[in-house]
Amino acid sequence: MSKTANAISPRRGKLELVVTAAMLTAVPEFGQAETVDISSVVKGVSGGGLSRAVNREYVIGDDTPISDYDTRIERGDLQIAFLYTNDKEQFGAHATLKWDLYSVLKKVAEYTAADLSVQFIWSPAGGATGDEEWSTDANASFIKGLTDPVGGTETNGKIQTTVTLDSPTLTPATVA
Repeated sequence: MSKTANAISPRRGKLELVVTAAMLTAVPEFGQAETVDISSVVKGVSGGGLSRAVNREYVIGDDTPISDYDTRIERGDLQIAFLYTNDKEQFGAHATLKWDLYSVLKKVAEYTAADLSVQFIWSPAGGATGDEEWSTDANASFIKGLTDPVGGTETNGKIQTTVTLDSPTLTPATVA
């Protein structure tokens, strides 16, 4: 078997946060409703894989099992690891508006007037025309966990945090 030259590098991916009008009401620091590229602080995206139950029953008269597939597919939690920037990173269309991804996601998670869905769109290949990308559900993706910024364990490492999302569906697309 030959080695492939078509595998995608784990670097140069793209991740965007969709800021909705509801999120803007909860967190005015966003500035305006828009899709914001946050790739400059994201270390990686993991999880979100699908699973479903498959039951196998063996009988003594056959080596092949009787398989029973569950039609319900479940999605695992999605984890996004990113760097803490202490409100010094500029995101979005505002030239002077600076905010920290951890700070605003914490406010979205703690906002109690409504359950705010948080939509992310990512492309592991970079988001160029023809690349695949996925997006979390616009109405049912909720912050399930957010770790506090931690650091100090490495002499040259950056302070980072992780957000865990519960998103029952991921929508695949191709960048036009």
